[in-house]
Amino acid sequence: MPSSRLVPGLGAAILATVLAACGASGYAGPDLPPPSPVGGLGVVRIAFVYETSTENFAQEMSFGAAAAAKAFGVKLINTAPPTASGSQQVRLFQAAEQTSKNGIALETLFPDLFTRLLRQAKEREHPDHRCRHAAPGRLRVTLFIGNDNYYLGVQLADALLPRVPKGAKGQILIGTDTPGLPVLTARNQGFETTVKKARPKVTFVNFDSTQEPSTNYSAWSSAVQSHPNALAYVGPGSQDEGGHLRAGQPQQVPQADVGPGRPVVFSG
Repeated sequence: MPSSRLVPGLGAAILATVLAACGASGYAGPDLPPPSPVGGLGVVRIAFVYETSTENFAQEMSFGAAAAAKAFGVKLINTAPPTASGSQQVRLFQAAEQTSKNGIALETLFPDLFTRLLRQAKEREHPDHRCRHAAPGRLRVTLFIGNDNYYLGVQLADALLPRVPKGAKGQILIGTDTPGLPVLTARNQGFETTVKKARPKVTFVNFDSTQEPSTNYSAWSSAVQSHPNALAYVGPGSQDEGGHLRAGQPQQVPQADVGPGRPVVFSG
């Protein structure tokens, strides 16, 4: 199940919570007129600092945040570095603190870099909220919104298993575009545990599929060429969907055409 499909509602949920912290008393959906200024504060200014402006899943979060801001009638700054960069995102967060006094929603791959900033924001009673990646446990962030990533892996396995015959023996390739990233690690764990329990003879080959589109495609091309008879090709990250679908061999094998040694393509 592509993670991006679960993301678009995050922006609305985050903004609803930020407004609640500012004293909002109700919700105006996209088809309703925007509410009057919240809590007598005049113009409400908030920001969404997200991971990168070039990745699909992050773009969808941004679109959701913009739609919710329009529905609520607040001023939103949507900001992200062009590529995932912790240092650039820290600078964007610091800039947002100066202009978005009513709250900041943060989505980052680098939560440890924000430990001091989030603590300082809390001391100033600045509303800060997180989505997707949990903040370090020592910080008491007001709100965290994220997926159950282990269960996403279980769901991916449940979708794949009917296409892998019982008793099948072979390999499943798992390309991870950001190895070690907790959310993707959890998805892989849920997937592998579920598949192994149902198909104990299956083994897994994990490789780094990389984040950049061009190198992701190259990584998948190499993996498919070196394992042409794999039972399945799986990618838990959003970048992998484009990479392995363009890699050649998966396109030549219909997803419904399944048998021993025949590839089946799913993306996480």
